[in-house]
Amino acid sequence: GFAMGSTLIYGTGGLAYGKFKNSFTTTNSFNTFTQTDRTEDDWGWTAGGGVEQKVGQNFSVGVLYKYTRFSPNDY
Repeated sequence: GFAMGSTLIYGTGGLAYGKFKNSFTTTNSFNTFTQTDRTEDDWGWTAGGGVEQKVGQNFSVGVLYKYTRFSPNDY
């Protein structure tokens, strides 16, 4: 991060891990397909940034935005 007086501007990023559980069911007159309780582990990435402002001796207020991206294979 970078401090400008009592304001801190920072960035963050790294690896992310997620466990996904999906269910899918469809029926029509031509075919049927049911996939239930499928779980998948996936690695992804995360990045973000924020601003924090000191407003008192032991108090600050901040805003953080973080984006996380996964790419599960089948759904």
